[in-house]
Amino acid sequence: MAANDSASTAASTVNDGSTSGDTYYLLSELIIQLCNRSACLYKMEMYAEAKEDAAESVKLMSTIGDLRMRLQHPKALFRLARAQLALEEYGDAIETVDRALTFCEEQLTKEKLKKNHDSNDDGERIIVALASQGNEFQKLLKIAKQKQQQSRRPSTATTATATQT
Repeated sequence: MAANDSASTAASTVNDGSTSGDTYYLLSELIIQLCNRSACLYKMEMYAEAKEDAAESVKLMSTIGDLRMRLQHPKALFRLARAQLALEEYGDAIETVDRALTFCEEQLTKEKLKKNHDSNDDGERIIVALASQGNEFQKLLKIAKQKQQQSRRPSTATTATATQT
């Protein structure tokens, strides 16, 4: 996909340490666009492409230090895990959800500590958003584990055929 070429260029610029305002803005916009396109591709049942865009968004997200932008990280991980589930990549989906839960828990702890020292409305909104994202990931993790277990069980048709022979 064409966005991946732009993503690589933007990421290398950021990794070189030359994060000008324009570069940061373009990179953050690219991340959001990849995330949104991943959602659209998923809705169109183009799961492999949705996974590719979400994975690229996650990769680019790791180059950004700004917390406000990094709060998009769980959204990208959610989209990646959902595409992995659709592609029946249950182990990968569980791993992705675990990464997202760890991220949410770490950021939640940091925000709660900051809130104790500095009370502002922004911190409270971030805490609520992280807690909500964590709850959504718990639900997704449960689904992924159930599907993984179901995929490991032999189907009744297979079992019936095996017992007849």
